[in-house]
Amino acid sequence: MPDDPTPFTDEQRHLFSTVVASLNKDRAADFTEADHWLDVEIRPPTAAEEYRRFLRERVAEAKSRWGKKDRAYRIERSCPEPGRGIVTYREQWWQQASEQERKTMLRRCRNYFGQTLRHARSEHLQRVRDEATHGPLRRHQLLDLAASRLLSGSRPLVFDAMEPEEKLLWARRVLRVVWILTDTAPLNGTGLEWLRTWKWGKNQCDFEEDGSAPRLFERIKEFDRYVTEWERLTKLALMSVEEVTPGATSKEVMQPAVMVKAEANGTRPRKTRKKIREEKNVAARDFLRQHYASRGVRPKITVLAQAIGCSPALVSGLPVWKALMAREAEQKGPRQPKVISLTSQMERVTAEAAQDETLKKLLEDQDADYEPSPLGEITKESRGGSPRRGKVYRR
Repeated sequence: MPDDPTPFTDEQRHLFSTVVASLNKDRAADFTEADHWLDVEIRPPTAAEEYRRFLRERVAEAKSRWGKKDRAYRIERSCPEPGRGIVTYREQWWQQASEQERKTMLRRCRNYFGQTLRHARSEHLQRVRDEATHGPLRRHQLLDLAASRLLSGSRPLVFDAMEPEEKLLWARRVLRVVWILTDTAPLNGTGLEWLRTWKWGKNQCDFEEDGSAPRLFERIKEFDRYVTEWERLTKLALMSVEEVTPGATSKEVMQPAVMVKAEANGTRPRKTRKKIREEKNVAARDFLRQHYASRGVRPKITVLAQAIGCSPALVSGLPVWKALMAREAEQKGPRQPKVISLTSQMERVTAEAAQDETLKKLLEDQDADYEPSPLGEITKESRGGSPRRGKVYRR
């Protein structure tokens, strides 16, 4: 990770340091909920709270087993087997096992369940001791959680799928975090004490007395690595604020709605097939002119397709290529018919020769090979009745 922040472009500097900063400072009252989200809602449960929740769940399970009069109720049928690891017994095995095998398996599973509970309890207690030693989460850790939730959380932000109130809520949270990460001025517009006293710092490694990193640390770690994604998210947030509360943002910084939405979504306006063909046709025309000027011959269709960045099938349908093929066909003139010499060998395979010699020979050969069928001479009168019949048996 570099020691100095990555410089912004002119557009990014105007977006972050002017638009977002002025919106946070001029409308400080609108970001009260965003500050509460940063200070309270984004904080994970403390180790002591997690330990108390763990104890409540285990007590509830023990009460359910007591009420069912079953020591194995809601206990997974899993236990370690020598050489096989953790083995889970299926319902089919349970139904086929004898009563003694069931008792032995349940006893081993309860022992393994108890060991797992004791291990989980010791881990919770260790977290409680570590939290008491190191104290609660620091400023840069809270902002790290907030930035991760906005940019790479399990539930990505999709403003178009939100209700207006929810959209405005998350848009202000995004703008608040962006302002904290990018603005170099003091954070006097916030009501949180730990934000107002958070200094920018001269170096990213200059940690404060309480162990908090300067704002420069979070700028380099969380913002500069994904500045393009933050720019897209910021534009979406500004557009959402302007959509829900018209006039909240400065009109001079808002681009046309189509371009803003396209850039914010990380895409460009979609080109139609007609537009693509027109662009490729112009590129093909320019390349053909240069190729004729330098080499004096027409390039192959594959060379032209590679030069303009498309497939040969698309090149064959371009107007400039069709016109070129038509001109070359006119220059060549009509195609001359193919001339065949009438030799003696050719005469032997014509219709007249075949009628006189070849066909006559074939007919004579067939007549010579003729053999009458013996069954053809047997008639109903000669046998004194109907012809013989055979019975076929199906398999």
